[in-house]
Amino acid sequence: EALHCEAVYDDSDGLIRVMLPHMNSADASEWIRPDDTVFATGKPVDPAYHGLFTYPTDRSVLGHYTIDAATGELVDSKLRSDEHTWGPGLWTGDYRNNSTTELGHGYWATIGHMPDLITTRVAELYRNHPHREIALDDLPQEEIAPRIMRIDHNTLEIVDYYELDKGHLPMSPTFVPKSGGAIDEGYLLSTTLTPDGDELWIYDTTQIGNGPICRLRHDKLVMPFTFHTTWMPEIKQQVNPAYQTDPQLDYGTRLAELSERAQSVITQVLPI
Repeated sequence: EALHCEAVYDDSDGLIRVMLPHMNSADASEWIRPDDTVFATGKPVDPAYHGLFTYPTDRSVLGHYTIDAATGELVDSKLRSDEHTWGPGLWTGDYRNNSTTELGHGYWATIGHMPDLITTRVAELYRNHPHREIALDDLPQEEIAPRIMRIDHNTLEIVDYYELDKGHLPMSPTFVPKSGGAIDEGYLLSTTLTPDGDELWIYDTTQIGNGPICRLRHDKLVMPFTFHTTWMPEIKQQVNPAYQTDPQLDYGTRLAELSERAQSVITQVLPI
């Protein structure tokens, strides 16, 4: 139950240092089904949410660990679990930072806590989880808004953050370096679902707490649900890609072993 981690590359002292976020009592592959009920109330989930992922059933933990590479012994650990760690999901960073001896700053989008999106079916799966932060029946009954945060991955300090209005969902944070700027000087882009429609929000990474400096939207903009993204200085055709493989050879006989329905879906999505 861990999310996207970051490690210090230099292990010449025999130590592994890693920042590891824990998404406690959650399963990103679970979704809200038509027969699901809300854990907090027992009422049916609003049909508008059918198909959306289920929310975590506990508060998450950010961890920073130092491990002896030879023995596997945990030498040191830092943990953070508080009002900032509800639903941490995706993060990005300034990848111009090529330090091999320390971690950088991460720019996080959290999904917060939304009781109406915690289903009874999924919640009960984690009732007796051995590492719960908050007992299942003690979870907050009120919604906790999502946040955009800048976190020092070495100390787990919240350097800056912006709390979105409830009912908003930030996704896919993407760091865009400022031309000629220093490390961590740039812009953070986030696809953001709002009650009024889909938008692209832009933040100044040096002033996250001030909120977005620009919000872009259009009546015809309907974005798919986005996850991992990246910024590229330019878009150009790869004439001779470094990696090429024939999908048919890659999948071999495994495709034929699937059901006809599964084969039909896969052949519509993949170039096979």
